[in-house]
Amino acid sequence: MKSALALLTLVCLTMHACALASVAVTTPSAGFLCSEDGTLLTEADAYSAVTPLGDSGLFSCVRPDGGIIICDSDGKTLSDDEYTGASYAYGRLVVSRGGLSALFDLEMNALTGWDFTHILPVSSSRFFAFRTNIYDDIADAIYLLLPDGRALPAGVSVAYPSQLEFNERNTPALSSVTGLYGYLDENGNWRLLSEYVCAGAFNNSAAPAGTSDGMGVIDRLGYWLLEPVYESVIVGESCILARDGDCLYAFAREDNALMLTGEYPDAYGAEAGDYYAVYDKDAARLFTREGACAAEFAPDTLVLPASEARVIIADGEGMRLYDIETGVKSAPYFYVEQLLLAGIYRYAVYSEEGSLCFGLMDKDGSLLTDAVYEYISAPAEGFISAEAIGYVYLYALEGNELTELLRLDTQIE
Repeated sequence: MKSALALLTLVCLTMHACALASVAVTTPSAGFLCSEDGTLLTEADAYSAVTPLGDSGLFSCVRPDGGIIICDSDGKTLSDDEYTGASYAYGRLVVSRGGLSALFDLEMNALTGWDFTHILPVSSSRFFAFRTNIYDDIADAIYLLLPDGRALPAGVSVAYPSQLEFNERNTPALSSVTGLYGYLDENGNWRLLSEYVCAGAFNNSAAPAGTSDGMGVIDRLGYWLLEPVYESVIVGESCILARDGDCLYAFAREDNALMLTGEYPDAYGAEAGDYYAVYDKDAARLFTREGACAAEFAPDTLVLPASEARVIIADGEGMRLYDIETGVKSAPYFYVEQLLLAGIYRYAVYSEEGSLCFGLMDKDGSLLTDAVYEYISAPAEGFISAEAIGYVYLYALEGNELTELLRLDTQIE
């Protein structure tokens, strides 16, 4: 990217009279904040990346030297201080610098000192905080960090707290006392005692857990929904897959019980959105949670989740979008990926010169653009950002219609 990005060509094609939200755009050559009508709110060459901090209305802005500053939705910086990391949760900012972390409010007032090596969001009334190296094998004491910045000892220590991740109000944790896994609640208490050799996060009130006998599935009270006799277990949103020896078993959830819906010898499986995929030497098959076969593909096919009764399939010809209900496949491309915020897909092909080029297609596989871009993303719902031949673009997306809002020339000296 040339240094004269400050001298740019700006084309704003749509104007709105109402108050507008802000869109954070990051491409390989630029990072900036603009309004929904394409008006720049930050200088085009001030940052290498701009990302929203959740729904706080604040943004993390990375300077070319790597330092991070915080700005508001108008592009105004809230502090001249630079940080190495920033995240948002439960009305608070967790910021890092020099290997330490602190808690701030949304006006960048410090609620704690730089006293912690790691701060983990837990709930609207709790954060977990640590004062020790969370990456070594030495026990780490947990502090309960309240929203006003007070830190209270929780009275429990865990090993490798970098692995903690709260979901459904608890997290699997490795006890420094027993050397086994249990589940901590938001107060740092053992909701389920540490008695598992391995444990995973809860998903829809079920979690994979293991004993010396094998893997199984527990409910939130610790009762076995699936006895720990399997080699591996996958807990999905709507189904559970378990493998024992060379046989794969599929279970559907019925209230607080599991119902066997499929048994597949010499096979392995994976979740695929609202479906699950089963692979064996003869075929790759897609099943509903009730065990009905929804589609069948060649045995060398990989099935990836999408949405709205669609999956992405990959085989020797490339990647395609596949409509499960109609059986219609898109043309094959080198790469296909869903842009979740946009509800459409980007695809990639190689140009005659050997470079990777991106385009857009809708959920039915129809092309919305040719593959003429070096980069495409969806920075916010209803917006597409792209880069091609020295220009950065921002488009408004309504249905399948793209309207150009902004064009930055990154080549002007």
